[in-house]
Amino acid sequence: MLNVQHYTFHSLNTEQIDRAFELMIVAYGLTEVEIWGADYLRMSKEQFIEVIKSRGIIIAFLDDQLVGSISVYPLPNNKYGFGLLNADFSQSGKGIGASLVKAAERFAHENGAHSMVIEILRPKAFSIPVKEKLKSWYTTIGYGFIETFDFIDYKPYELEKSKDLVNPSVFDVYEKELSE
Repeated sequence: MLNVQHYTFHSLNTEQIDRAFELMIVAYGLTEVEIWGADYLRMSKEQFIEVIKSRGIIIAFLDDQLVGSISVYPLPNNKYGFGLLNADFSQSGKGIGASLVKAAERFAHENGAHSMVIEILRPKAFSIPVKEKLKSWYTTIGYGFIETFDFIDYKPYELEKSKDLVNPSVFDVYEKELSE
Protein backbone atom coordinates (compact mmCIF):
# COMPACT_ATOMS: atom_id res chain seq x y z
CA MET A 1 0.00 0.00 0.00
CA LEU A 2 1.30 3.45 -0.95
CA ASN A 3 1.32 6.02 1.86
CA VAL A 4 2.33 9.61 1.05
CA GLN A 5 2.50 12.42 3.60
CA HIS A 6 4.39 15.52 4.72
CA TYR A 7 7.07 15.05 7.37
CA THR A 8 9.10 17.45 9.44
CA PHE A 9 12.76 16.88 10.16
CA HIS A 10 12.02 15.75 13.72
CA SER A 11 9.47 13.16 12.60
CA LEU A 12 12.06 11.29 10.50
CA ASN A 13 14.83 9.00 11.68
CA THR A 14 18.37 8.95 10.34
CA GLU A 15 17.77 5.91 8.13
CA GLN A 16 14.76 7.58 6.49
CA ILE A 17 16.70 10.77 5.79
CA ASP A 18 19.61 8.73 4.41
CA ARG A 19 17.28 6.74 2.13
CA ALA A 20 15.47 9.87 0.87
CA PHE A 21 18.83 11.51 0.16
CA GLU A 22 20.14 8.41 -1.65
CA LEU A 23 17.07 8.17 -3.89
CA MET A 24 17.28 11.87 -4.77
CA ILE A 25 21.00 11.66 -5.61
CA VAL A 26 20.52 8.58 -7.81
CA ALA A 27 17.52 10.11 -9.61
CA TYR A 28 19.26 13.37 -10.46
CA GLY A 29 22.58 11.68 -11.19
CA LEU A 30 20.90 9.52 -13.83
CA THR A 31 18.50 12.05 -15.31
CA GLU A 32 20.77 15.09 -15.52
CA VAL A 33 24.10 13.64 -16.60
CA GLU A 34 23.84 15.44 -19.98
CA ILE A 35 23.39 18.72 -18.12
CA TRP A 36 25.91 18.41 -15.28
CA GLY A 37 28.18 15.56 -16.35
CA ALA A 38 29.09 12.28 -14.68
CA ASP A 39 29.23 12.02 -10.90
CA TYR A 40 26.77 14.90 -10.53
CA LEU A 41 25.74 15.54 -6.93
CA ARG A 42 22.45 17.49 -6.89
CA MET A 43 23.21 18.78 -3.41
CA SER A 44 25.19 17.77 -0.37
CA LYS A 45 23.57 15.77 2.40
CA GLU A 46 23.89 18.82 4.65
CA GLN A 47 21.98 20.92 2.12
CA PHE A 48 19.31 18.23 1.81
CA ILE A 49 18.91 18.16 5.60
CA GLU A 50 18.58 21.96 5.61
CA VAL A 51 15.78 21.72 3.04
CA ILE A 52 13.95 19.27 5.31
CA LYS A 53 14.57 21.39 8.41
CA SER A 54 13.32 24.56 6.73
CA ARG A 55 10.19 23.26 5.03
CA GLY A 56 9.77 19.56 5.66
CA ILE A 57 9.45 16.96 2.93
CA ILE A 58 6.74 14.81 1.45
CA ILE A 59 7.70 11.15 1.47
CA ALA A 60 6.15 8.08 -0.15
CA PHE A 61 6.27 4.71 1.54
CA LEU A 62 5.30 1.53 -0.28
CA ASP A 63 4.66 -1.32 2.16
CA ASP A 64 6.78 0.49 4.78
CA GLN A 65 9.71 1.01 2.37
CA LEU A 66 10.65 4.62 1.54
CA VAL A 67 10.32 4.85 -2.25
CA GLY A 68 10.32 8.57 -3.07
CA SER A 69 10.11 12.16 -1.95
CA ILE A 70 9.39 15.71 -3.08
CA SER A 71 10.11 19.15 -1.64
CA VAL A 72 7.42 21.85 -1.65
CA TYR A 73 8.08 25.55 -1.10
CA PRO A 74 6.16 28.84 -1.18
CA LEU A 75 6.65 31.38 -3.95
CA PRO A 76 5.35 34.95 -4.28
CA ASN A 77 1.79 35.70 -5.41
CA ASN A 78 0.01 32.75 -3.72
CA LYS A 79 2.02 30.18 -5.64
CA TYR A 80 4.01 27.18 -4.54
CA GLY A 81 6.70 25.25 -6.31
CA PHE A 82 8.08 21.77 -5.98
CA GLY A 83 11.41 20.19 -6.66
CA LEU A 84 13.71 17.31 -5.83
CA LEU A 85 11.01 14.93 -7.07
CA ASN A 86 12.31 11.37 -7.10
CA ALA A 87 11.05 7.81 -6.97
CA ASP A 88 12.80 4.49 -6.66
CA PHE A 89 13.43 3.38 -10.26
CA SER A 90 12.94 -0.26 -9.24
CA GLN A 91 9.33 0.60 -8.34
CA SER A 92 8.52 2.31 -11.65
CA GLY A 93 4.90 2.25 -12.79
CA LYS A 94 3.37 2.10 -9.33
CA GLY A 95 2.15 5.71 -9.24
CA ILE A 96 4.77 6.97 -6.79
CA GLY A 97 5.64 10.14 -8.73
CA ALA A 98 1.99 10.98 -9.40
CA SER A 99 1.11 10.44 -5.74
CA LEU A 100 3.97 12.67 -4.64
CA VAL A 101 2.93 15.47 -6.99
CA LYS A 102 -0.72 15.20 -5.89
CA ALA A 103 0.38 15.37 -2.25
CA ALA A 104 2.52 18.44 -3.03
CA GLU A 105 -0.42 20.13 -4.76
CA ARG A 106 -2.71 19.31 -1.83
CA PHE A 107 -0.16 20.65 0.67
CA ALA A 108 0.25 23.86 -1.34
CA HIS A 109 -3.51 24.35 -1.68
CA GLU A 110 -4.05 23.75 2.06
CA ASN A 111 -1.44 26.44 2.71
CA GLY A 112 -3.15 29.06 0.55
CA ALA A 113 -1.61 28.52 -2.88
CA HIS A 114 -3.69 29.21 -5.96
CA SER A 115 -1.22 27.57 -8.33
CA MET A 116 1.81 25.28 -8.47
CA VAL A 117 4.94 25.94 -10.52
CA ILE A 118 7.45 23.40 -11.79
CA GLU A 119 10.72 23.94 -13.64
CA ILE A 120 12.30 21.44 -15.99
CA LEU A 121 16.01 22.01 -16.55
CA ARG A 122 17.09 20.82 -19.99
CA PRO A 123 19.97 21.35 -22.43
CA LYS A 124 19.41 24.25 -24.80
CA ALA A 125 20.70 22.57 -27.97
CA PHE A 126 19.33 19.02 -27.82
CA SER A 127 16.65 16.95 -26.15
CA ILE A 128 16.96 14.23 -23.54
CA PRO A 129 14.32 11.48 -23.59
CA VAL A 130 13.71 11.60 -19.83
CA LYS A 131 13.11 15.36 -19.97
CA GLU A 132 10.72 14.94 -22.90
CA LYS A 133 8.88 12.28 -20.90
CA LEU A 134 8.63 14.65 -17.91
CA LYS A 135 7.32 17.43 -20.14
CA SER A 136 4.66 15.13 -21.53
CA TRP A 137 3.73 13.81 -18.09
CA TYR A 138 3.40 17.27 -16.52
CA THR A 139 1.21 18.53 -19.34
CA THR A 140 -0.95 15.41 -19.07
CA ILE A 141 -1.59 16.12 -15.38
CA GLY A 142 -2.58 19.72 -16.03
CA TYR A 143 0.59 21.81 -16.11
CA GLY A 144 0.70 24.42 -18.83
CA PHE A 145 3.91 25.74 -20.37
CA ILE A 146 4.63 29.35 -19.32
CA GLU A 147 8.07 30.32 -20.63
CA THR A 148 11.66 29.21 -21.21
CA PHE A 149 14.50 31.03 -19.41
CA ASP A 150 18.26 30.77 -19.72
CA PHE A 151 19.69 29.22 -16.58
CA ILE A 152 21.50 32.31 -15.31
CA ASP A 153 18.68 34.71 -16.22
CA TYR A 154 16.20 32.62 -14.24
CA LYS A 155 18.50 31.93 -11.30
CA PRO A 156 21.14 34.68 -11.16
CA TYR A 157 21.93 33.70 -7.56
CA GLU A 158 23.21 30.36 -8.95
CA LEU A 159 26.05 31.95 -10.96
CA GLU A 160 28.71 29.70 -9.44
CA LYS A 161 26.63 26.57 -9.96
CA SER A 162 25.97 27.54 -13.59
CA LYS A 163 29.70 27.27 -14.25
CA ASP A 164 29.38 23.50 -13.69
CA LEU A 165 26.96 23.03 -16.58
CA VAL A 166 28.51 20.76 -19.22
CA ASN A 167 25.95 21.97 -21.77
CA PRO A 168 24.21 25.35 -21.90
CA SER A 169 20.82 24.78 -20.32
CA VAL A 170 17.44 26.42 -19.88
CA PHE A 171 14.50 26.15 -17.53
CA ASP A 172 11.10 25.41 -19.00
CA VAL A 173 8.54 26.69 -16.51
CA TYR A 174 5.08 25.15 -16.18
CA GLU A 175 2.15 26.13 -13.97
CA LYS A 176 -1.08 24.52 -12.81
CA GLU A 177 -4.01 26.20 -11.12
CA LEU A 178 -4.98 24.45 -7.92
CA SER A 179 -8.62 23.90 -7.10
CA GLU A 180 -10.69 22.28 -4.39
